[in-house]
Amino acid sequence: MRTISKTALVSIGLVSLVGTASAGDPKAGKPAPKDAPAAIKPKEPPPPPPVPEPTPELKAQGKKMKGTWKCVAEMYLPDGTTYQNKFTIKIALDLDSMWLKTTMTEAKKKGVKKPFKFTAHQTYDAATKTWHQLMVSNMGTWAKSTSAGPDASGKVTWEGTSSMGGQDFKSRDFEEWTDKKSWHMWGEWSPDGASWVKSYDAACKR
Repeated sequence: MRTISKTALVSIGLVSLVGTASAGDPKAGKPAPKDAPAAIKPKEPPPPPPVPEPTPELKAQGKKMKGTWKCVAEMYLPDGTTYQNKFTIKIALDLDSMWLKTTMTEAKKKGVKKPFKFTAHQTYDAATKTWHQLMVSNMGTWAKSTSAGPDASGKVTWEGTSSMGGQDFKSRDFEEWTDKKSWHMWGEWSPDGASWVKSYDAACKR
């Protein structure tokens, strides 16, 4: 019987192992393609946008106007008649101090089942240096207006559009202060922006 040397057995064993490994792994021994793409690393997420902060102008206005104001007003009806009205205004910073909130409530009067109320929010856009105001009322009316802020004399003018009973019209409101506790405001409206009619004239005290 022919014998096999130890060297031959080792050689046969090594060849068998290599063959078995190649048979179990089809990729074994195959070089990577030259044009194989490199591993793509995931991109880092962008940093979150900065959290908006209330402007110094809005903070100053909130400090100036906050509190409760008692007002007496002369109201002007479309037919030219007038009547006196009393109402309360409350002002405070709102929504993380990003808006200045104003609530107005008309005093109760005999024969009036639903006193007039409105809520307004105003804020300051530092990019355009413009004040913006939005108002809604319990009568279904709404208004939006803008202002450049106080002029050289300290007077503030708001100009915008109001809607009442399904009709839109132009509106202008004015504000001025004689001292920190006295606030004068009046307004007017126009159907076409050419002719204006006074709507109210109010004096408020804190």
